Amino acid sequence: MLLAALLAALVGGCSTSLTQKPGMDAGLSSAVEGYLAAFLIEPAYGGQVYCASETLEVEQVGDAIKAWVWAVCEEFYVEEGVLQVGSGFSGPLMVYLLSNEQDYQPGARDRSYMATGYAKPGDGSEMADDINRIFPRSAIESMCMDDSSCMQARIDHLQAALEAKVHTQTPLPVATPSIH
Repeated sequence: MLLAALLAALVGGCSTSLTQKPGMDAGLSSAVEGYLAAFLIEPAYGGQVYCASETLEVEQVGDAIKAWVWAVCEEFYVEEGVLQVGSGFSGPLMVYLLSNEQDYQPGARDRSYMATGYAKPGDGSEMADDINRIFPRSAIESMCMDDSSCMQARIDHLQAALEAKVHTQTPLPVATPSIH
């Protein structure tokens, strides 16, 4: 019994990875999406960028957090009373955050987080090597890059979340993309 208590104390004291991932709470997702909306893409048409993300994996050491996410970010701008989609991004990213435990109130729904930067895999031939370098194996497996229906379902889900977020900000309809 004493040995079990000592072992539990040692394991609990040494852990650098979270047993309950902060990426599953809205505060971390909000910090990630707000940061990416401000810094990931430049609006090409003078519109506003919105982002939605899915957390793939999270690691926290002290107050420092790495969140591996799949993000969809798009610029929305108004043309003839309709929201048009401008520049955009969809793909995996690693976002650096700090947890502000001092602002956390027991019983509150979310902790406070501040994103400070991101790492994005390169395009083309660099992408596979960069993903293997930047992302942990569990996050890579969650990406389901070899399963097109899984990838499409993720993008569709994030696109719907993105449009829902836009509709909370404006009553204007989003233009339907033309089919070629």
